[in-house]
Amino acid sequence: MFSQVLYPSRILIIIQTFDQSFAEQLANILYKQADLRVDICKALQNLISSNRSVLAQDVPNGGGITAEQAQKNLDHLAGFAGNILAVLFNIYTETLPQYRGYILTCIDAFFSITPAQVRVFIDVEVISNVQAGDDDHLGQSRLSTQFLAS
Repeated sequence: MFSQVLYPSRILIIIQTFDQSFAEQLANILYKQADLRVDICKALQNLISSNRSVLAQDVPNGGGITAEQAQKNLDHLAGFAGNILAVLFNIYTETLPQYRGYILTCIDAFFSITPAQVRVFIDVEVISNVQAGDDDHLGQSRLSTQFLAS
């Protein structure tokens, strides 16, 4: 199931299979199975960049989907961005600095499609943790997913 949703050759079926249950499964795997984090983060990043490439017309024949479908896919993923970003920020704080690059790349990809109201909330959380003097600049406390679930 993961390969159907996450890899660019199958980006057409995102809306059909990427639902709340699947997002929760991804979150659980990201928290519990550190050895799969690289693959999942890269796949999520590829999912976003593949749809963006279709919109930018960088993919011949749209990679099998239209620009309208690519936009719908990105909009659909944006609905999960707040919660996924919360998970990514949390695993970032649990990961040794030399292994955080792939997480930051995935954060950047999701942040690019995150609705403005969620970005403001995340900015406030990160800034308050930085001002509090946390060494890792993201804080040791977990970002709240309750607010983001709305």
